[in-house]
Order: sequence, then C-alpha cells, then structure tokens
Amino acid sequence: MTHNRSFTRTLAIIGGIFIIIEGILGILVSLGQISIQNWSFLVEWYYALIAIFIGFLVLLACGIFRKKKKELPYNGWLLLILGILGLILTYWHVGGALVIIASILWILGKK
Repeated sequence: MTHNRSFTRTLAIIGGIFIIIEGILGILVSLGQISIQNWSFLVEWYYALIAIFIGFLVLLACGIFRKKKKELPYNGWLLLILGILGLILTYWHVGGALVIIASILWILGKK
C-alpha cells in the first residue's frame, strides 16, 4: 500500500489543531463552573491543558516547527500514542480520531 505522505501529514496536522481547539474550548466551558464549592473545574482545566500540550506535540511530530522536514522513524507510533491520549483527554474526540487514522496510515504506508 503506497500513498503520499503529505496527505497523512496534513491529516495529522488537522487532528493536532483540532486537539488544541478542543482543549481551549474545554477551558472556556469550565469557566462557567468556577466556584469555591466546585473544585472539579480544576480537573477539567488540567485535562484541557494537557490536551493543548498533546496537540502541540502532534504538530511537532509532523515537522511543523522544524526547519528540516526529515521524517523520524518512530513518527507513526508517536502519533498513535498522542492520538489515543488526545482521544481520552478531549470531549469531542474529533482531533484524536484524526490523529489515530493518520498514524495508522503512517505506519502501514511506505515511502
């Protein structure tokens, strides 16, 4: 099965951006729940902040922030782990699902 890696990279980038957006929306949704009696909003904030960090790691694994676009041999597995974490930590699960699909295509595809 051969395919173009640019499609897989684009799918992972879109998934990473969705994970970041979902983390930001998670923070915004929990803003209405802030009170002294309700400390559970902090847990949602931690999940959202971790999701934003995972989204940036997905973009880093895709080579957005690197000058040399050299592919790492473990990118597919790294994207799979980050996609599963993104799927667990977000509410809408769109970004994590896209990253998981891109990682499977990355692992199964050949250069």
